[in-house]
Amino acid sequence: MEVFVELRNGRWIRVAGWLKQTPSPRRSTKYILVGESVENPPKLSSEHTLRVPASILNKIILSLLDSGENSIVVFERAGVAHYIAKAESRRALQIVNNIVEEVKKSRKTSRSGQSA
Repeated sequence: MEVFVELRNGRWIRVAGWLKQTPSPRRSTKYILVGESVENPPKLSSEHTLRVPASILNKIILSLLDSGENSIVVFERAGVAHYIAKAESRRALQIVNNIVEEVKKSRKTSRSGQSA
């Protein structure tokens, strides 16, 4: 999957991959996205769009990079808390939607487990 993201400062990057980092004191794994600057993302039609929360954007991108799908997805800022995902096909957008639902579901499950 080829992923383009608009940063807070208005610049665009093409996400090329990710690095896995495990700091020793915390023992938790962090994933850092690796990208390169681009002038403009590919122009995609507004036919296939989905609004996604900015708080889970990294998890969405990590899952998209691992999906192995041969498509393009562009994440354009839509305010502070959301991005608009534009995809070149309905199938690519469905993959994004499935990932969003899966991440939201896992967050609810982990929160309900913490309160019990």
